[in-house]
Formats: sequence, C-alpha cells, structure tokens
Amino acid sequence: ALTTLLTAKRKECRVWSASHIYSTQTRKEATMEQNSKKKRNRKNKRQKVEESKNEGLEVRGDSGNDEVPGGRKFHPRSTVKPQSLLAGLSVDEKCDLIAELSELILEDPTKAFQSERATGVSKKTNSTDGEEETEVRLPSKMQRLLDLSRTNKNGDDEYVATLAIMSLLAIFKDILPSYRIRQQTDIERQGKISKETKALWDYERSLLTYYQQYLQVLEKAWEQDQTQPESPSRIAITSMLTLCELLKSAYHFNFRSNILSIVVRQMNNRHCDQVSEACCKAVEHVFEKDTQGEVAMETARLVAKLVKDYRGALRPGVVRTFVKLPLRVHVDEAQAAKLAAAANAKKRKRDKELAEIESELKESSGTVDKIVLARCQSETLQSVILTYFRILKSSDSKTRQDLLPAALEGLAKFSHLINIDTVVDLLDILKDLLLQVDSLPLEASLNCVLTALQTLQGPGREMQIDQKEYITPLYSQLSRICTQENGRKNTKILLQCLTAAFIKRKEYSTVRVAAFLKQILTVAMH
Repeated sequence: ALTTLLTAKRKECRVWSASHIYSTQTRKEATMEQNSKKKRNRKNKRQKVEESKNEGLEVRGDSGNDEVPGGRKFHPRSTVKPQSLLAGLSVDEKCDLIAELSELILEDPTKAFQSERATGVSKKTNSTDGEEETEVRLPSKMQRLLDLSRTNKNGDDEYVATLAIMSLLAIFKDILPSYRIRQQTDIERQGKISKETKALWDYERSLLTYYQQYLQVLEKAWEQDQTQPESPSRIAITSMLTLCELLKSAYHFNFRSNILSIVVRQMNNRHCDQVSEACCKAVEHVFEKDTQGEVAMETARLVAKLVKDYRGALRPGVVRTFVKLPLRVHVDEAQAAKLAAAANAKKRKRDKELAEIESELKESSGTVDKIVLARCQSETLQSVILTYFRILKSSDSKTRQDLLPAALEGLAKFSHLINIDTVVDLLDILKDLLLQVDSLPLEASLNCVLTALQTLQGPGREMQIDQKEYITPLYSQLSRICTQENGRKNTKILLQCLTAAFIKRKEYSTVRVAAFLKQILTVAMH
C-alpha cells in the first residue's frame, strides 16, 4: 500500500511539473504580445503628437524639477520651441488659430489660464529601459495667444501680431471685472478657505499675470518703433490705440498707473496725429466718467506735469482736455472736506479693524464718498488752475500764442470755483492781456473777456470793480466776427460774453446798450 501511494505521488508531481512548464511558456508569450501592443500604442501616440505640432500647438516638456502625474519626468530633449511651431504655419493657419483660441477663451474664461495636457513619449536616462509614455504639458490658451502677438515668437509676422493684439483687447474688455483685484497676503493664503474661494483667488492671480504680460507686449511694441524718426508702424499704432481703449474700459482696474503714464506721454505725439487724438480722447473719457475723482486727479497731475516739463511746441488739445473735468466743489468747501477727512483718519487709527471693514464695505457698495470726492476735486482744481496760470505767464511767445485760447477757455469754465486770493491775481493778468486784445487770436480775446466777466460775477462779486474795462474790449471784437474766416466757430463764445455782460448783470448805461445793439445788428447783416 505504501509503495502504491508513493507511485501515485510521483505521477502527480510529474503532471504538475509539466503544467508549470507549460504555464510559464504561455506567460512569456503573453508578455511578448503585450510588449508589442505597447510599442504599437507608442507609435500611434507619437503620430498624434506630431499631428498636434502641425496644428500649431506649442508643446513643451516639463523642467527637470517638475513631475508629470505618475511620478515620471519628461526628458528635456523632447522639448519643442514655440517659435519653430508658429513659424511653420501659414498666415491663414495662424489667423484661424487666433480665432479658435479667442472663441475658446470667451466660451470658458476660467479654463483659459490652465495648462493643457497631451500624450507624448520620452526617453529614460537609462538606455536599457527604452522609451516610456508620459504626458506633455501644453501652454494655456491665453499663453498661446500672447505668443502669437509677439513678433519674435510668431515668425516675425506683424500682421498676425496685430490681429492677436486686437483679439486680446476684445477678450480682456469682456473678462476684466468691474473691481480692483487685491492680492492676498501670506497669512490669508495660509488660513483655512473654502474650495470656491481658493479657485477664485487662483483665477484672479492668473488673470493679473496674463494682463500684465499683455501690457508689456503693447509697451514693447510701441517703444521698439520709437527708435525710428519717421511715422510709427502699423503694429506700433495698434498697440497705442489698444492702450487707449484699455484706459477707457478699465481705468478702475489694476495697472492703471502704467497705462496712464504711457498714454499721457503720447498726448503730444508730433509724428502721428491719430495717436495724439486717441490719447487725448482717452484722457477726456477718464475725466468725464470717473465718479469718485481719484483716477481723474491722478490723470490731471500727469497732464499738468507734461505741460510743465515739456520743452517745445505743445498741442492745444493737451490743455483742452481739462475742460471735460466735471469740477463742482469750491475751494472753501474742499477745505472743509479735508478737515473732515483728517478727523476720520484719527478715528481709523483708534480702531484699525473697524476702518478696514468700513473701507471694504465702501468698495463693495460702489457708492461715492463725498469727502473723498471733495478732496480729489480740490487737488485736481489746484493742478488745473496752476497749469493755466503757468501758460498765461509763459515767456515763450510761441507756446503762449498756441495754448492761450485753450487756457482761457478752461479759466472761463472754472473761474467760479477759485477763491478770492486767486481772483485778484487772475484779474491782473487778464487786464494785461486786454491791453493787446486786437493782436490776440479772436478765440483768445473772447475767452479773456468771458473769464473776466464770470470771475467778477462769481467769487469776485464782493469786489467793487467797474466792468467797463472788460466790456469795452468786447465791443471792439464784434467787428472781427464778420471779417475773419474763423468767425462762425466763435459765435457761441460771443453770445456767452453778451449774455454775461447784459443779461446776467444789470447795465445802467443806456448809451452803452444802444451802441452794442447797433453793432450787433450790423454784424448780423453779414
């Protein structure tokens, strides 16, 4: 029985050994087949990567410190430069790519700043390991569009760069928020925050980063063209006009000081009238639309500095932008507002936490702080009046002749807001100008008379001054209306002068009224 049992065990062992050998061979064959499948898959994926290159996608490998999902590193030798990809595309393909990227960004702005992933193949450092599958990180849609706007990355194609700049302008005008983004402190980032808040912070940080890059592209495109003395190129003009549009639509947003400094400097561009007019209109838009007054105050200071420091011929349109300021606060009222602001500042020092909460509530409510508005308008008025006085007292006859009509036009509008001390100095200057009224341009002469009359009816009404010395020069200017070519455009100013002289004030001399009536009827016949 024992012998029979041992014989059965030996047979079983031989059967198991044979089956083990068979199963081992089967596994080897299966492994070889699986490896061949992997090689085919790698080949297919390589073809897909090559197709993505042909479509103009920028393929970059991760740096040596960055890891792709799965802990595998992408070999630096597989990095593809974006210049080579964009340079290989035709102009039509680049234009199609700009349109496609713009549409995708506007469709979902939250994903416009996120890098995309594509499948690629990398080589391991150990040659025995062969190739390994990995994921290639593609730049974000916004980054690809920015690369198309740079001539050094799109194959030196200014036409494509111009289209990309205009497309980015439309995108940023659509996605920029209506509030100023505040960067979070390290303490705030380390604290506990919700998932939604973190996503919002990341989006705002990415938005600021790419917006700053876009502004740098525009500034560089403009400054590179300034080395040539002739008129600017097409891409340079497009860049400056884009900055003007951004100032109009996003003067409340971050980096407004950077845009303002560039635009204000080009208000007096002597080589391109289109650029100068666009910059002046952008500044006028800021003056009209800024309800809080802080941006208008900053802009007025920059324009005043330009007038003060500029040496040479200055365009009258630069000074005429001040007329668009909606100044309503008198100097005395502004002084009271400053005292109230100082008192509020002392309260804030006592309770800093309460002050921070109040400031955040004011920003979120969007209401106008009357104290801040009065302070800003007071400082703006001071800068404007100082600029006007600087022009009136200028020793340069050429500058004075060109800018005098614009300065007097602004003084005629804001003269009722100045204090009594400034009124005395202003009337003395106007008297000297009216002595040579016939040698001045007609517009300057009428504005000089209008400024004097409005000043005497406003802050100077307490001064017992005979207005005859201002009305007599007005009579001598009536005949110039019908003899000069530019008489029609000055008719409105003339009517304002007559209204201030005979309707807003009581004239006791019937002889003077009769003389003016006769002269007016004579002019009306022409």
